[in-house]
Amino acid sequence: SPVLDGPRLFLRGRWWAADLRPWGGARPTLRDGKGARTEFRDVARQWAEGEVARLQRQTHDRQRGIGPRKALGVLVREYLAHRQGTQERNTVANDVTATNHLIEAFGERRAIHTIAEADVQGWFNARAGTYAPGSLALFAINMRSFFEWAGRPLGKITTPTGHKADPGALTDAEITALLEACNTERESALVRVGLATGARKGELWALEWSDFRPDGRSVRIARQIAWPALTTTKGLKGKRNRTALVLPGFMDTLKRGTGRVIPGSTIRTENSADVFGRVLTRAGLYKIGRGTHILRHTYARIGMERYGWSTEMLRIFLGHESIVTTAIYSHFGEEVAIKMATERTYGR
Repeated sequence: SPVLDGPRLFLRGRWWAADLRPWGGARPTLRDGKGARTEFRDVARQWAEGEVARLQRQTHDRQRGIGPRKALGVLVREYLAHRQGTQERNTVANDVTATNHLIEAFGERRAIHTIAEADVQGWFNARAGTYAPGSLALFAINMRSFFEWAGRPLGKITTPTGHKADPGALTDAEITALLEACNTERESALVRVGLATGARKGELWALEWSDFRPDGRSVRIARQIAWPALTTTKGLKGKRNRTALVLPGFMDTLKRGTGRVIPGSTIRTENSADVFGRVLTRAGLYKIGRGTHILRHTYARIGMERYGWSTEMLRIFLGHESIVTTAIYSHFGEEVAIKMATERTYGR
């Protein structure tokens, strides 16, 4: 058993991993607190036995009825340090988002033993009209993992399945504030090109000046950046290249040149979330979960509200395979229809 013999170690390629069951129920690639992996069996044994010891203490405390009394903020920091040592980068990023939501909802100083399952369920209920079901389902998985690790497992959390929230977009005033908050050429290019083209995050960073037609009114989107090796590119998400209309006004101040449109888009020290997050914070528009995709939503809003694009036109420009996907933006077209009908009906 793991108690007597310790965790079972095995290789994943060149890296050592461990089966921590029944204490952890997972088979992590072993890492230290800073995320470094190991090729040495004795080091892996030390890391794994330390993790099993922690899980044993947690389980024994739970069996004796000793509940966790730590503050939520403290436990979140400990949990993320643990996850960075055992999970992949994308998984940890999802954990960070979910635990940030918990801190925002309940406060860093709230003792975790005072957070009931009904409180967490209430958080999900309150967001049923503003978050997509898939996002809420992912949050539920991440939050359950955190509470289970903290020794206060949640029961079943119900998330909505039939509702799809209207995608949020920046208002004209928020666009102005966002553009004014750009301090560097890199930040300005990211924001302006995102608003002008509606390209996805990976597509934005892979765009080159040669992709734009000479008149600057359209752009051929044919590749996206390959994460995390930003020096290479790969095919698009939908595996089909597309031509998108460029919204006027946004790119007029950018200096045309050669190569990548966004300066330094091969630098690995930071990603688009870091760059865009700083701009959002300066503009006073930062919210947890808000990323560069809001530029894509805003592109759709401007095209439909200001220029009267049809849903089919928008589908082509955004690269959606199905018109059903594009239909999430139909409320922007509805606003135009209401305005036109009001003018015709009431004369103003």
